[in-house]
Amino acid sequence: MVTAKDIVFFGGNRAESSSSPVFLLNLATNVWQNIAVKTKITNLGRDDHASADFRDGSFLVFGGYVNGSRVDEVLKLKQEGASLNIEQIACGELTTAGPAARAGFSVGVSADKQVYLFGGQEDDNRKLNDIWHFNTATAAWTQIELGAEDFKP
Repeated sequence: MVTAKDIVFFGGNRAESSSSPVFLLNLATNVWQNIAVKTKITNLGRDDHASADFRDGSFLVFGGYVNGSRVDEVLKLKQEGASLNIEQIACGELTTAGPAARAGFSVGVSADKQVYLFGGQEDDNRKLNDIWHFNTATAAWTQIELGAEDFKP
């Protein structure tokens, strides 16, 4: 998440496990700060995930690895004062259909806060070439089908 003066860093890889600390870098002072986290999620640390910043103090984090396994979770992170509230809003258990668990993919966010996910790799390292839309109002996934005449990356 990026504001005019701060960048939030979430996750990463430390040795053999995913890292869960959340840090804030103040761009004006170049000072790092550890942010307190409020969450009920037990395995928060992850790496090789992607995020979508909404420029309103919140962002979504998608997939990646948690303790060495790919996940299909969608987390919502919202800055609340000096802490960050993190909740799971979608995953295989919470949604009926969505993209497979993956890592190494890209996400983008539209002006109306809709999120699009492209590609990545599944557990067997098979390269994915699919595109998904995540409706932030309903927390529902829809696969975007490409026709035979459409360009496929």
